[in-house]
Amino acid sequence: MSLPYFCGALMLTYDAEFEDHIRDLLSSLYDYLKLADNPVAQSLAPGLSGNERPGAIRRLVLSAIDELRTEKSAGPVSRQNRLYHILQLRYVEQQSTVDALNQLALSERQYYREHQRAIQTISRIIWDE
Repeated sequence: MSLPYFCGALMLTYDAEFEDHIRDLLSSLYDYLKLADNPVAQSLAPGLSGNERPGAIRRLVLSAIDELRTEKSAGPVSRQNRLYHILQLRYVEQQSTVDALNQLALSERQYYREHQRAIQTISRIIWDE
């Protein structure tokens, strides 16, 4: 069962739309205007406005990415931290998809499957916070 979240007067549920908003947050990690304008921004950082909200959202997303890192000493090709490394390389370090999949030693098809899993997982982490 999906739980509702409020975005202004709009009530949404956890679904593919929420995951799309999280994907947009990841893509806009260094663009404070886009972070502030994301439809879930008000729900993720209630009571904050102006420059405070984008910074808080960015910290929340980075913290959620860090939660995916289970083995601190495992390298980028390890399965244990694969989801973490996909998000870290692609969004935090802003590497191209080709560079990320080469560093992770994944085929393009496997990369996109794991990328989708990473988006779903981080969306759940953020939803539960």
